[in-house]
Amino acid sequence: MKNLNLLLILLLLVSACNSTPKNKAKSKLSAGDSKTINQHLVMANEYILESDFENGIVEYNAAIEEEPENAKAFYGLAQINFIQGNFDEAMVNYNKAIAINPEFVLALYGRGTLKSFQGNQKGGIADMDAALLRKPDFLMAAFSKATFRINQNDVDASIESLTQSVECNRRFENSYYYRGLCYGSKKLYDSAIVDFTKAIELNPERAQTYVYRGLYQYTLGNKKGACVDFQTANNLGDTAALTYLKLYCK
Repeated sequence: MKNLNLLLILLLLVSACNSTPKNKAKSKLSAGDSKTINQHLVMANEYILESDFENGIVEYNAAIEEEPENAKAFYGLAQINFIQGNFDEAMVNYNKAIAINPEFVLALYGRGTLKSFQGNQKGGIADMDAALLRKPDFLMAAFSKATFRINQNDVDASIESLTQSVECNRRFENSYYYRGLCYGSKKLYDSAIVDFTKAIELNPERAQTYVYRGLYQYTLGNKKGACVDFQTANNLGDTAALTYLKLYCK
């Protein structure tokens, strides 16, 4: 799950650098100077897409030198710090971005992800809640909050958050997959099968989904359906599926 969150940070960085946070701080710069700052941010974004983080940092710092209250630049630095494993610096820069602009949803998301990454699930959830308060349809905040709750072994709360992520986007397969796992852990097998079926509809190439659906179908007495699922998972290369075929489908 940590690798997933790091990937999401990289993806969200592009949109963040091209968005305008609602920074209420008054700028002392002229229109011409503002354009220069935007150019620094655009260049930083281009460098990051090329994995040239050193030059990205240079450009963000240049933007900050021009405008010390530039939330986007501090956010960009935090993202690079996080990616490079400089977690303390990342936290400082996320905090600066949020202090400048408390409505900066992506900065809240990034800081919450970092908190969870460092083992502070409660703090991560609080930041995701803050992000969702400002943007209720923020899919990845809802989904990430669910993963943090899974890390806390809070299954009921995880289901609640995954349901929220489903409501944000009904085409996001992971919400159904992980909610299916949560339902299964509570022995709510019918609900789990419904979610796995939807996950398969959205992504028929994920072998593990067939394995779990097969196990729950077998538990409920549907041996034929279970064996079809195990065979499909086996065809997709899942090594455990062959074991289940031999065990349950003789």
